[in-house]
Amino acid sequence: MTLENILVAIFLCFLFALLTVGLLFLIKFIIIYPLSCYYTKRGTNKLQWKACETSSSRELRINGCIDEDMISQFYLEWRILPSELPYIVRVYGFNDWESFRQEEYLKFKNEQEFKHFVSDFKTLKDLREYYNKIDDKIVWYEP
Repeated sequence: MTLENILVAIFLCFLFALLTVGLLFLIKFIIIYPLSCYYTKRGTNKLQWKACETSSSRELRINGCIDEDMISQFYLEWRILPSELPYIVRVYGFNDWESFRQEEYLKFKNEQEFKHFVSDFKTLKDLREYYNKIDDKIVWYEP
């Protein structure tokens, strides 16, 4: 084999690898991203909730300043229930945890209070309606 043949073989391998990566990106942005957007934006999707205790509340609880009957502070996150999504969207799509819009940390005594609070938000449509209610305010502009 000559040097010229080796260089041509390396170039063809590089070109094949580049085309393969380009094809994967094309599949991701032309097929998977729109499919993921379609399935994660439907209002009938059921939600999964997660309550995360704040670090300050955790420190107080660990140090014994808050007993189990006292109120702890939490921030909430939600995502579409994975079982609501097709397999390809679950694996390659975008269903990350999103923060629940709240002015301040929510306070719950126990898990039952948390479950009672989120029971009003079973679907994405319920959550959107809640956001529309809290965003319904008068805004005036002056040049």
